[in-house]
Amino acid sequence: MLHPCSENGLVMLLRPLYLAPRCRGTLTAVFAAAAPGRERAYSTHGEDQLTARELVEVRKLKEIAVLGGGITGLASAYYVAKELPNARIVLYEASERLGGWVQSKKIDVGDGNVVFEQGPRTLRTTLPNGPVTMSLITQLGLRDKVIVTPRHSMASRNRYVYYPDHLVRLPTPPTSLWELLTTVFTEPLFKGIPMSIFREATRPKGQGKFDESIGSFFSRRFGPELVNNILSAMCHGIYAGDVWKLSAKSIFPFAWHGEETHGGVLRAMYKMWESEVENEAKTGSRGVVVQKADAEMILDLRDDMEKLGQQPRAHLWTKPGVYTLQGGLQSLTEALELDLRGNKNVEIRTNTRVGSVEPDPNTGGIRVCAPHSKTKAYLQFLFADGVLFPASSPRGMNTRYWGLTTMSSPPSLALVSTASLHPASSHPSP
Repeated sequence: MLHPCSENGLVMLLRPLYLAPRCRGTLTAVFAAAAPGRERAYSTHGEDQLTARELVEVRKLKEIAVLGGGITGLASAYYVAKELPNARIVLYEASERLGGWVQSKKIDVGDGNVVFEQGPRTLRTTLPNGPVTMSLITQLGLRDKVIVTPRHSMASRNRYVYYPDHLVRLPTPPTSLWELLTTVFTEPLFKGIPMSIFREATRPKGQGKFDESIGSFFSRRFGPELVNNILSAMCHGIYAGDVWKLSAKSIFPFAWHGEETHGGVLRAMYKMWESEVENEAKTGSRGVVVQKADAEMILDLRDDMEKLGQQPRAHLWTKPGVYTLQGGLQSLTEALELDLRGNKNVEIRTNTRVGSVEPDPNTGGIRVCAPHSKTKAYLQFLFADGVLFPASSPRGMNTRYWGLTTMSSPPSLALVSTASLHPASSHPSP
């Protein structure tokens, strides 16, 4: 039987469209989302697979708890219900509504509505996660509601950081060399950063840590200026999180594994460039460097979409960009909720805060304890981001994975949304 915190079990349940993740290491492949039917031009040797026994044990799971009803919890419950149709799934959510941070608000402005996002505003198309989200949107019947922001539009290209007393536009392609140099060497925002980038290749490799914060990792590799001036603002805006608490391994896997495999981030970038050039010479397309397991997963997703009669949009699979949904991103969480409530094997418990999670010696699983609710034993559980547990791990629990749940409260964040009924101004507003 799988341990309730087994790595294979969690990976199996959290990567649902790819039942047997082939690779948990750092092997990479150059992936090009070419026309349907194109051969898969990469090797799969040396990759780990779940054993047949482990797969059988996972499929035997009868009762699974999902802790947290945000987008992570909803998507996890949705996929587990698909892959384990005979299992009973109970989703616990402390608040009265599902969706977590994803919340869209419609304001009547007289001749129509304006949608304000009180949480995340857009989704990204970049590999490897972009195709997974697009596949989910397709399965939920929301594909026709996708609104794409072209990658070369002003909205996609312009990113600003307020420092120290004015807005600074971050250089993004296409930017002339003169504009790039002028910005980098005259703006206080970039003070000390160019030299820290040149020195990165000479910095020693980390000492085999399991993970560390974004702030710790990039300060080690590039110095504090990059973290304090740019990464802090970027991560606060994208993840609403603190760079000294967010995981470098999860959010910047290429940089993390690049140091582990090649000894540094710049060396890894050079190796990636070499791989892309080599792939272009062989196939005519530069492609994108991803882990081999992710490349296989993406191709499987593409095949699934074709079976549904949905032709993948090439630019949504290979080119960086952002998109949203008509009515806001809450349309996605509402569609997930509607699907789950229509599944007789799924029970949703809102207004139910989980007080503790304890090992169950009788079943080898876990007990979920919630005030004003009967304690229930499960053979497996999934925790979603934002679910807070006591700081100490209960006896018998795998402390390596329990540590992932001992998150502190998120930092304070003020969100200001404005709408203009007039033609767009040439100057951004903070």
